[in-house]
Amino acid sequence: MSSPDRHPIRLVVQLVQEGSSPQLGYRVVAYPAPKGVKLRPATFSSREQLLQQLRTALPDFDPKLLASGDQPQVLFAGDMQLTTAQLSLLGLQ
Repeated sequence: MSSPDRHPIRLVVQLVQEGSSPQLGYRVVAYPAPKGVKLRPATFSSREQLLQQLRTALPDFDPKLLASGDQPQVLFAGDMQLTTAQLSLLGLQ
């Protein structure tokens, strides 16, 4: 059971290609949205930027959990207990 300030969240990190651009980026999505909270995807232009944000919001996150690759794909998907502040730090609110 989760504490009142933590929410059960499925966090997904994707390597994505935006439109017709050959440039790859990273998208982080979380669901389901906690009651009263609206979530939106967060995008990052580089792996370094993504990792920096993950370290800020989730200090215990192991970057080795992110798959590597150069084709659009899911790099990470996991169930977590996150606070509203962590969701905000990830840019999901």
